[in-house]
Amino acid sequence: MEKSQSRLFMNFFDEVFKTIKKIPRGKVATYGQVAALSGSPRATKQVGWALHQTGDKGLEKVPWHRVVNRQGRISIIHTDHPAEE
Repeated sequence: MEKSQSRLFMNFFDEVFKTIKKIPRGKVATYGQVAALSGSPRATKQVGWALHQTGDKGLEKVPWHRVVNRQGRISIIHTDHPAEE
């Protein structure tokens, strides 16, 4: 990946994190809503990828649990945080 592409992803990830931090306590937003509010309405999978990176980058202050899929559920693949039924 070129540096310019890497920088572009990091800028998008920063926008995603800012958007997620604005979700009020007790409220949730879908991946699609976060993507649209971050300026890229078709980037729902990239929002998921950005959230996947939070554990690797030490971004524990990002309230990832406020982002849900279109069925209203938290989508977790990590074994550290097993999804509940």
